[in-house]
Amino acid sequence: MNSLSATLHAPSIPRSPDRQGADSDTLEAQLAGRITVALSERADELPADIAERLRFAREQAVSRSAVLGRSASRRRHRNLPATPLPAWLRRVASAVPVALLLLGMVAIDEWQHRAEVRAVAEIDGDLLVDDLPVEAYTDPGFLEYLKSQQE
Repeated sequence: MNSLSATLHAPSIPRSPDRQGADSDTLEAQLAGRITVALSERADELPADIAERLRFAREQAVSRSAVLGRSASRRRHRNLPATPLPAWLRRVASAVPVALLLLGMVAIDEWQHRAEVRAVAEIDGDLLVDDLPVEAYTDPGFLEYLKSQQE
């Protein structure tokens, strides 16, 4: 196993129950540190032109990271409340999407029901307006005939 993979796959420190929710930024910083150390160890073996290009790319990445890091941290903290929400409010907030989904399903069902009622009412109106023999009303295929005539 080379030194880079050994560094990246180093055994992790067991976490206590109070550290189970460790900050992802801290974990990312630890991984970045490991990668940096491993790459720095191998940098002496590179040809001069490649080392110069890598140095230039690293400087650009660091400058971009500094600019992006400042704007991202401002955005991240601007939207967060000053104090955490109470438990009851979090429960209510998690129930709101479910309630909206159910309300939407009921509204769709009601809309479809009204569309069916309108279609049947239109057919009934056509039947009452036309001069048809009584046998036409009892014919089971007559409704299908009316539907095909509307299309």
